[in-house]
Amino acid sequence: HAFLLAYVRELKLISVSVSPGSCLSTPCVFAHSKVKVAMQTEHEAQPNVLSSQQPSGQTEETSTDGKIQDTTQGGGAIGQKSPDADEDRDQEMGLADSAEEQTEEAVTYLRIGSDHKTDPAEEELTIQTGRIRVIENLDACTRLKKLCLIANHVHEITGLDTLVELEHLELYQNYVQRIQNIGHLVKLKVLDLSFNEIRKIEGLETLTELERLFLSANKIRKIENLEGQKKLQMLELGNNRIRQVENLDHMTSLRELWLGKNKIETMKVPRLPKLETISVQSNRLTEWDGSIFDVSEEGCLESLFLSHNQLGDIPEGMVDTQKLRGLTTLDLAGNVLTRLGEITKVESLEELWMNDNQISTAGGLEGLEKFQKMKTIYLERNPMQRNLGPAYRTLIRDKLPKIEQIDAVSLTTTFLIRESDPVELVRGAAKQKQPQQPQQTEEGAQASAPTPVPKMPSKPEEMEETRGGVEPSAGQSPFADLAGVLGRAGAGGGSPISPALLEQLRGQQTAGGRPLMGKVGKQVKSIMKKR
Repeated sequence: HAFLLAYVRELKLISVSVSPGSCLSTPCVFAHSKVKVAMQTEHEAQPNVLSSQQPSGQTEETSTDGKIQDTTQGGGAIGQKSPDADEDRDQEMGLADSAEEQTEEAVTYLRIGSDHKTDPAEEELTIQTGRIRVIENLDACTRLKKLCLIANHVHEITGLDTLVELEHLELYQNYVQRIQNIGHLVKLKVLDLSFNEIRKIEGLETLTELERLFLSANKIRKIENLEGQKKLQMLELGNNRIRQVENLDHMTSLRELWLGKNKIETMKVPRLPKLETISVQSNRLTEWDGSIFDVSEEGCLESLFLSHNQLGDIPEGMVDTQKLRGLTTLDLAGNVLTRLGEITKVESLEELWMNDNQISTAGGLEGLEKFQKMKTIYLERNPMQRNLGPAYRTLIRDKLPKIEQIDAVSLTTTFLIRESDPVELVRGAAKQKQPQQPQQTEEGAQASAPTPVPKMPSKPEEMEETRGGVEPSAGQSPFADLAGVLGRAGAGGGSPISPALLEQLRGQQTAGGRPLMGKVGKQVKSIMKKR
């Protein structure tokens, strides 16, 4: 196949011919400004990248191997992607700004104050997907405490000089490249700069009141310049380029540390006495380090997320039951563990994820019965599931009789009687004579009602169904007690029974009520017992 490339600049027309072997056999003409159209050949493993600074007089030809050749400069193949291109691609291409600027002429930007009205008396201002490029016209909003400009086109943090009362600043999903011009916001408690193009943590030295800092999905390589954030309780640095957990020793108030999807190779972390949750998911961990289990004070750590690494079985003696007595959630999915091993010492666990590992036999679950507090466990997609077949979940349930969920399967079911459930489902039972109500005679005396004689079932199947029903008390409708119990429960707000169905149930008392049979009877009898 041929490789087709049309690069159009300054509204010039370029005709591109395609070889007969391709899917396009006629010349194509493109007329757009700043547009690059590329069709990759099957022979190329990586996409070709063409610099936007290509001289206008330069032409391209397609060689026999499908690569684009530079005929004017006499060079070889253009734009072959290097192994580190995902880290420094914008620097290597010589781009001074983000790729978003390539199409900025097609975007009509809006302005704060004119297109997006503001009120000086407001304490909160949120503009989401508002096509804002510049933070401006906020000088009069001196009472503002919360400013959120989400999913806009902001490239630089400016225009906040008078917002000294600001406590919450959120510039999530923009094009910010540097943390700057916020040093005067000393009351700031929440700062969210996630999904931007920030390369370095800086400019936060004076923000000593910060409690929550979000910097995920940027291009940060190092944890640094956070010495002033001693009150920080939550730090989110996921999806960056961090290789080492460092410079956090002073954060004695930190409770949550999120470092997933980075390039961290060692599990060693500094001691953070109040840490409750730590996540190092989707990194490059291959060996265990005991510091991860001793990261906080005894009983403080509650959630530990280490999924999608290359961790094997925990070495014996590494887990201290006393230090991890507060751990309730452990995520080890997507590793190479072959057994529970040391994990069984953490008897406080309520949720355990160990799916997508290498547990191949039931022996790998030895000690599972120790988790008496376990509510949810994931073990699917281990070789054991394939080897044991349907007996896989039965084995788990036998060891954990109080378990509520195995993988995505909930083991708890709630039965509700709804108004849509017809009373006609109650059938097949021997009818009983309804006791007659006392009647007033002409002389004013009441006639006594005859004593009802219940009809006994004559067939074996009727006897079986009767045993499954709600047995009535002597001289009373089988629905009387049920309606009363559910009615009282409904009055207290605790019954799912609708008023209309209650009337149906009560109506059976005077219309020849019949007992509930089979499964329906057992369910209602169970409901009555619980009530």
